[in-house]
Amino acid sequence: MRRPDVPPYEFEALDPLAWTPRRFLRRHAERNARRRRLRRLLTLGLALILGFGFLLADGGLVSILAGRWRIRCLEREVAALESRQQWLHRELELRQGDSATIERLAREEYGMVRPGERVVRILEVSEEEARRVEAARRAARLPVDATNHSRR
Repeated sequence: MRRPDVPPYEFEALDPLAWTPRRFLRRHAERNARRRRLRRLLTLGLALILGFGFLLADGGLVSILAGRWRIRCLEREVAALESRQQWLHRELELRQGDSATIERLAREEYGMVRPGERVVRILEVSEEEARRVEAARRAARLPVDATNHSRR
């Protein structure tokens, strides 16, 4: 379909698809579709890489949140240690100035006694040990006949 007022060589320049066969148009459309898919895939890959970097990489969101959590834990630990330090300072002041406290600590922690005093220690015994000791006492009081293994 040539326009009568346009020479043949200019007609192709005006409308290049008018003379293009269908198979070339189909290939062109397929190539454009592949390019679009490739562009989408590359965009998705880039978004995944950036998302990974934002969330999981060193200095990412996860490491920032973990650092904040660690800071909170350390602040709590510092507060606990400071309160223990204050308690220890109060104890030190009490122990340095009070002779009764010094005497009590010497008796309780180091087992010191004054001349002429006796020390009585009370030991805690487990139930199993108490049963064993009680059975040994009973056996010592009641002798066992060696021939019939019965008590007299």
